[in-house]
Amino acid sequence: MSQSSTEEPPELNMWTKEDVHQWLMNVVKVPQSCADLFLEHEINGEALNEIEKSYILKLELPHGPAVKISHYLERLKKGSQHQPQFQSEAENWTKEKVAQWIVGHGKVSGKKAERFQEEEVSGDCLVCFEKQDFLDLELKRGPTIKILKDLRRLRIQESTPPSKIKSFLKGKNKQAGKNLPMERKTTEVKCQKPAPLIKDNLDGLSTSDFNNFKFHLNHYTDPECTAIPLCKLEGKDTSDIATVVTSHYGPDKALRETKLKIL
Repeated sequence: MSQSSTEEPPELNMWTKEDVHQWLMNVVKVPQSCADLFLEHEINGEALNEIEKSYILKLELPHGPAVKISHYLERLKKGSQHQPQFQSEAENWTKEKVAQWIVGHGKVSGKKAERFQEEEVSGDCLVCFEKQDFLDLELKRGPTIKILKDLRRLRIQESTPPSKIKSFLKGKNKQAGKNLPMERKTTEVKCQKPAPLIKDNLDGLSTSDFNNFKFHLNHYTDPECTAIPLCKLEGKDTSDIATVVTSHYGPDKALRETKLKIL
């Protein structure tokens, strides 16, 4: 981001309009056309910090991405990150799947559901919706209450790790230890140093997801887990990043924070 190599990551008010654009693309993951609109309006971090949801909804954005941006911005202002509230399959739904689901669960007409497709409401946007967001798309209160009730049924239990966490825990060590007894496998994973395990799983990320992972490390705002300076992240490969994360957070916290950030 726009800072010297020796400084901690800037607060939201210090973000440039390019920083805001990068956040929208890499973290919120909205279409580039939506992120570009913020550039056109020259919205930097200071402006973003003052923006309310009502303003975002008035921009020339499809309703789905606008609600998603508002949700992520609210979490950003509170110093936290978006956490999936529903099963991962719901967040991966296409806008067509969302429309079909709304027809089946909300008992609304196909014409009403088409509005959700027109407004680019995919699964990752749907899980950010609140009651008013459905009403804004001209759904009646009855179907809205039914849809919200059914969405809550998809809410994941805290004790059930999402699929990516499961994958992280298994990693590439699954193949090497598949013939071991279960107790021995568990002990082996616990005894393994976190850096190689972190590296193995970072190797499985796409270039975009790896850059997004580093962006999170540089902009983490939890007071118990300070951000990692940009100078320690730029130009580093997966092996370097695994070592940096382990050194910065300590073994246990490094593993835990990495699992959260690769969601």
